[in-house]
Amino acid sequence: MDFENAYTFILDVTFSAGTLPALVSNKIIGFPNAHVGRVNPQMIIAGPQGITSVIGAITVKSLIEEVLPQLTIQQGIGKEGLTSYTRPKTYTYTKKL
Repeated sequence: MDFENAYTFILDVTFSAGTLPALVSNKIIGFPNAHVGRVNPQMIIAGPQGITSVIGAITVKSLIEEVLPQLTIQQGIGKEGLTSYTRPKTYTYTKKL
C-alpha cells in the first residue's frame, strides 16, 4: 500500500511504540495537553505476590553490561562461554534470508 498522507491522532499521551507512527506521519493532531513521550522498550517483571514492575530496556542493558564481566571472572569463562548465560536454548542463524 502507498499512502499519500498519514495523520496521527493523539488524544492524551503516547509513549514508546505509539510515538513511532507519530514521528513518521505527515501531521500530528491532538489536544493542547497531548504529550508525545520517548521511545523506550520496556520489560514487565513479575515479582513475589504478583507485584509487577515496569523496567526500561536501557536500565536492563546497563545491568547486564555491569554483571556479565563479573560473571566471566567469577566463573572463569571466556567470551565464548557467555552464550550459555545470555542466550540459553536459542540458536544463531548465519544464513542470510
